Amino acid sequence: MGDPATENVDGAVGAFALGVRALELASQRVRVACEGDDIDTAAIEVHFGLHAVYDLHEALFTSRGIESTAGQDEVYGASRGEAAGALVFARGGRTHELVTFATRGGFGDLPYGMGPYGGGWLWADYSSTQRAFRQRSEWYRDRVRYRYLWDPLDEAWAWFRQHAPSSSD
Repeated sequence: MGDPATENVDGAVGAFALGVRALELASQRVRVACEGDDIDTAAIEVHFGLHAVYDLHEALFTSRGIESTAGQDEVYGASRGEAAGALVFARGGRTHELVTFATRGGFGDLPYGMGPYGGGWLWADYSSTQRAFRQRSEWYRDRVRYRYLWDPLDEAWAWFRQHAPSSSD
């Protein structure tokens, strides 16, 4: 039997709950992919994670009637949602610039040093000079870049879970 929060996915609240579960599963799949030596698998799972983040972003801000990037960034920044905002920015890079975000943090072809001593599959460097995305670019640099792939996804999952729209929204 499934999660009671996602059993009824009619309407915005149910769809959002399903999106939260999708992001949780995507982050788990990223973590499993990072245990291996296949960066393509890790990159594919990150791709799915970014789309789950974006779906939640769209659902949340549509339910709140906030369309502007600046207005959305104000919400992210005021509520410790910088990692979520940064991943929305990364999803734009993936979709519009075809950026692959998984990178090796070790030496050579394998993520040597995976574990408490560093290395592993990490978020790649990425930035934008577009004025509208300056804040999200900075958040990406400060909250996502060079971290283990699952960490920012887990942060975004927790943030979206805390900020789920209610049936009164």
